Amino acid sequence: MAEIPYSYCRCSYSYDFGYGSYSVEETEKTAGNPYVGLEMGGKEERIYTELGVRLPLTPYEKWNANLLGCLIDFTRADAFVSDWLPVSAMLNLRENARSGLAYRLRAGPVLLFYTGENNYNDQFEWWLNYSAQIGFETDRFLIRASIAGRLNASMEGAAMGERTMHHLGISAALHLGGLWPGVYAVRALDADMQEFIRSVVGLNLSVELD
Repeated sequence: MAEIPYSYCRCSYSYDFGYGSYSVEETEKTAGNPYVGLEMGGKEERIYTELGVRLPLTPYEKWNANLLGCLIDFTRADAFVSDWLPVSAMLNLRENARSGLAYRLRAGPVLLFYTGENNYNDQFEWWLNYSAQIGFETDRFLIRASIAGRLNASMEGAAMGERTMHHLGISAALHLGGLWPGVYAVRALDADMQEFIRSVVGLNLSVELD
């Protein structure tokens, strides 16, 4: 498996000094940390694993674009963190019934090793990703609903609500030859996350190579 994340951010700021105000518009774009990994298990097997690593290539200077990439999908925030080497291992349990009903449970750690030049006290962090998904799938289309979360296992002395983030999602896609064009929507569940971004609506495209 391979992935090259990309973030484009355009934002506006307004400043009011009492005697006048002015606005500033900034645009940033950046590629994130590329992912390379293995997905081990046949298409019909109920249990399969994912092992992968992201190369720490995201530039620190693209702060706005990196932050937007992290907020849009916090379960993949390691795709846009600078000066950290993320290594992940995920275990999946799935079931596809003959009726088309399907579910998937997924969980595993994301280990982050600091690669920057600053002398941080913590040179290592780890997170626990987990999700549950249910939907209806056929050879022609699919629709899914999911809940996903992330636990900061390195944060000590904090309440569970401060260490976790969750969101609800729904997605749909059509099978057109070897392509799966789709739409999705995600809604943040945590109040602190909603202060930054409440919901995300987007398009995606999957390509079957086999």
